[in-house]
Amino acid sequence: MAKRKTKTKKSRKKPQPQTKPIKTAIANGRSRKRKVAVPPSITKAGNLNTSVMKDDPFGLTPKQKAFTDEYCQNGFNGYKAALVIGATPTSAVMIARSLLRTKAVVEAVNDYRRKHARRIERKYDLSRERIILELCCIAFVDHAEAARWFAEHVSLKDSGDLPSDITRAVQSISTNGKGGITVKFYDKKGALEMLERMLGYDIPPEGGPNLTVNVRTGKTAAPQVNITLPSNGREKTVDAKVVEKGDGDGDGNE
Repeated sequence: MAKRKTKTKKSRKKPQPQTKPIKTAIANGRSRKRKVAVPPSITKAGNLNTSVMKDDPFGLTPKQKAFTDEYCQNGFNGYKAALVIGATPTSAVMIARSLLRTKAVVEAVNDYRRKHARRIERKYDLSRERIILELCCIAFVDHAEAARWFAEHVSLKDSGDLPSDITRAVQSISTNGKGGITVKFYDKKGALEMLERMLGYDIPPEGGPNLTVNVRTGKTAAPQVNITLPSNGREKTVDAKVVEKGDGDGDGNE
């Protein structure tokens, strides 16, 4: 009898889904940046593929206007503002950076900041002089006027008996539940540094004392270096000489 041939079924491989690999390998010491898909409604230049609003003084498109309003209202957070106009979480940072480089958006944000500053100035009577006075209260507060300390205990004065210059320097008051009270003052050093910058004390005055250093190497004299220091009532000139091997007496001392 002839043997019947049996057909063997070939196993079919399931088709693998086509995925684009994410290139994060490092080549030649440089890491390749991960590409992020940008929504089609947003271009790289920040123009949101829509026409410019007619009534907008800065020439913003509707989505640029929405981004600018959200950016100014949320405390200047570009990531959250980009999410509001439809960006994805992976592309929000790139879109926010692109929009914040657009001239119209920059002008609109700067205009908001100027108007917001004027409203704050009118509401709180804010001025440069008032800021300096508040910093002076912190920088020159005398803690002995708020409390008296002894070898075994500390005695606090009533807040009603303290002048406003002292109470304005207090940052916080807390209790520990056991009858203890903690009075924390603002940082005096930080206030002094801010006053120094605002009043220009960190800039050396013209004609102030100079520190002159003359450095010579062998027989060739290096150029003179003049270093201006903040005014301290002293002026000093240092003359130093570096002796190389084979020059001078060989002991390295001048």
